[in-house]
Amino acid sequence: MGIIAMFGVLRFPETLPEVSEAPLSQVMNTYGRLLLNPSYMIMVLVMSVSFFPLFSFIAGSSAIYINEFGLSEQKYSYFFALNAPCHYDWCLLLPSVNKKGEFKALDDNRICGSFPGGILLLFLGQHGPWSFALPMFMVSFSLGLSRPPSNNLALEQVDRDIGSASSLLIFTYFIFGAGEYVVHLSGMGG
Repeated sequence: MGIIAMFGVLRFPETLPEVSEAPLSQVMNTYGRLLLNPSYMIMVLVMSVSFFPLFSFIAGSSAIYINEFGLSEQKYSYFFALNAPCHYDWCLLLPSVNKKGEFKALDDNRICGSFPGGILLLFLGQHGPWSFALPMFMVSFSLGLSRPPSNNLALEQVDRDIGSASSLLIFTYFIFGAGEYVVHLSGMGG
């Protein structure tokens, strides 16, 4: 897969009409300005924290399904794979759910779906693979449904440097996710 991806990267021409000659200090100044924008940073931090359940699932689901529920690696892979469409099926529903462009109301779905899913995980999730999987599907679907409008809301807080703002937003998602993974590993003695 990596060779195919590399072939695609090398095969397609650069779409940027001209390469930026901006000095590193200007780039750092742009990120500094974004970091000092409180409305943008609050949105970025809230969104990053809200994805903890998904990153926790990615980090710990194998131990839960295999060690706790006694599933084989093959069966675990089915449960893990079933979670992916739950996270990404929102793209099929987003246009019909959000006909008026009311991103704030749609973004509330993250909480409306994630919170009950989390409660169900807390009280029922330890009873077996399906009692864990079904609430997690609910959480994943809610997070997937809210991600595009959440990104949009965060980027609306910025009046320029949208590309840098988008880059910092995604970077923060993954830094929080990586941090959570490290905490998960250290909690497991790994």
